[in-house]
Amino acid sequence: MTIEKLGLTTKALQIVTEKPRLWEYRLFAQVIIDEIETVNRLFQRGHNAQTVIPDKISALPDLIDWLSKKNKEILVILNQLTDLVNSNTYEISSMSENIGGIVEYSRKIVVFYYQAIAWSQIVQNTPVDSRYEEIRREIDALSKGISTSIEQFGHELLKQINDAINSPSTGKPRTLTITLEVEISTDRIHSALERLTQEGEYTIDDIDLMTGQEFENFIAELFSRLGYETEITKASGDQGIDVIALKNGVKIGIQTKCYSGTIGNRAIQEAV
Repeated sequence: MTIEKLGLTTKALQIVTEKPRLWEYRLFAQVIIDEIETVNRLFQRGHNAQTVIPDKISALPDLIDWLSKKNKEILVILNQLTDLVNSNTYEISSMSENIGGIVEYSRKIVVFYYQAIAWSQIVQNTPVDSRYEEIRREIDALSKGISTSIEQFGHELLKQINDAINSPSTGKPRTLTITLEVEISTDRIHSALERLTQEGEYTIDDIDLMTGQEFENFIAELFSRLGYETEITKASGDQGIDVIALKNGVKIGIQTKCYSGTIGNRAIQEAV
């Protein structure tokens, strides 16, 4: 592939053309910086990483399930990024004749920057009950650990290069250390969850405002906290059993009603 087809910016092309000291590392860092700017412009122009708007998270079991899925997703991004950085596939010091390989390596790293930003956008766009806003902010912060580290990486590497070249000679070989450090912690999420469960999560007014489906989830959650295995049945047209609870061989069928009015005998009989 010719240099022209690599789609490099003016700064990156200048590095390739002039080949200053440690130019391979300069190019590696500059392409990361340039590609990140491209990703940021993409999102600034309204790029949407998610085409389907998710349902609102209104019940604690749904929140826990969502947190578990998001946590697994961010760990996949982090682990794959770690594998790439630690791989022996790309040795920049030996790639002076492989400009395309250097550019490819930089762009592969920025793919994970895009994924972290897209993941954050999806988290921010997921509607949650006001009680869960703090937890959503904390789960969103996980992606910042990845995106911020990658965003700073290129600039810090260029600074290291300039410092190494411009520092007075000591007569000893200079060492350039390339380290992409990413730190994420779930401690704040766990703390927020503890506060949520310690506080009175639901008030009577909250329950009065629940939809029928939210009330079913609420009842299932209550039985789960009492040690039951619970299952919410398929919609039955406001008739039949809504929640099944099982514990110690005893199965309970529950029909939930969350409205003001009289429940007819037929509905009660069908529940029994």
